[in-house]
Amino acid sequence: MDYPEFLASVLSDEPAPQPKTEKKRTAEDIMADFAPIVAADKQKGG
Repeated sequence: MDYPEFLASVLSDEPAPQPKTEKKRTAEDIMADFAPIVAADKQKGG
């Protein structure tokens, strides 16, 4: 948000727009992202 947008939102009578809520990632999602890295590391002997 740039300064003119900030001023407009502060000075307006309308409620400020709420930021989009991000979906919480589960442990399974995170593990799925790292699985290829872990597999490559195991192949290298790590």
